[in-house]
Amino acid sequence: MKEHLLLVEGKDEKVLLTYLIASRELQGIVEVDNADGNKSFPDGLRRVEKQSSFQSHRSITVVRDAEDSATAAFESALGVHEATKLPVPDLPNERSASPPPVQICIIPENRPQGCVENLFLEPLHACLDALRNCWAPNQLNPARWAKTHTAIILRAIPGDYASELGHAIQKAEFNNLLDMEPLLELTRILHRIQAESNA
Repeated sequence: MKEHLLLVEGKDEKVLLTYLIASRELQGIVEVDNADGNKSFPDGLRRVEKQSSFQSHRSITVVRDAEDSATAAFESALGVHEATKLPVPDLPNERSASPPPVQICIIPENRPQGCVENLFLEPLHACLDALRNCWAPNQLNPARWAKTHTAIILRAIPGDYASELGHAIQKAEFNNLLDMEPLLELTRILHRIQAESNA
């Protein structure tokens, strides 16, 4: 049986979590694949299922951005049932009882809106207050605000920086953020998966 499968929305999340797994020496525990972004998530799940049978994995964890609505993101992620024909959990961060168990994680956890970029930006809030005030509060929702400001920060730094968070977080200047809240949220998800291997 294959190891645990971690499904994320896009290439940036895949790069970020693959790096996090390697830097935490969790190699071999999790196979990461992306489901082609939030707009084609069901189609992406079907593509992954064709390439790597879900039934052959020890567990399946789906990680999605809350975006405009954490509730809507969770309901969309329940589409994993269509691709896997497996029971899905009733709530985020819970596991279904089916073998293999399925877990759906919506990030940021316990918030109505947002995305992985919010986890990156929160330790930098003091630096962003002036920039944030350039827009009226109702012009950008939390997820769009975070994506826009992350892109501005990455493009403003001298040197060879990609605009994607997954690549930038591997740079020395940002690497320490992985050990800070709220980016530790991603590590906790991985540790929950790892705990199943040791059970």
